Amino acid sequence: MFSVIWNSATKVYKKIVSNQKFHNTILAICCRIYRTMRKVKFRAEILSGHKESAAEVPFNPVVKWHMAAGQLWHGKRGYKVTGTLNGTAFESVIVPRARSYFLVIDDELMASANAAVGEIVEITVAPRVDVAG
Repeated sequence: MFSVIWNSATKVYKKIVSNQKFHNTILAICCRIYRTMRKVKFRAEILSGHKESAAEVPFNPVVKWHMAAGQLWHGKRGYKVTGTLNGTAFESVIVPRARSYFLVIDDELMASANAAVGEIVEITVAPRVDVAG
């Protein structure tokens, strides 16, 4: 589905090569559609961590999203994501740990979502696609 949208956008782009704003708009729309198609919803318990809280992700991002982990910060690889926790929007990361994957949940997000460690929450995540421009 994404390739069909991308191919159509590319054909239009080639006709209007000189219009950079148009190109960025098409790219942003395609990325938004692609993220929407790849959203994953699940319920998970918020776990206490030694730095921040987290929720175990019930899937392998490599398999589900067909993408390799990226460099997050020095010495740590994972996946930048956007999503909702109990309906509250956020940007965070999913990191591998002990043969599982965990969504990092900061205190500010937990407060905004009226959630606490030990509670079961509704989570929706999708890979974050950063659009340059």
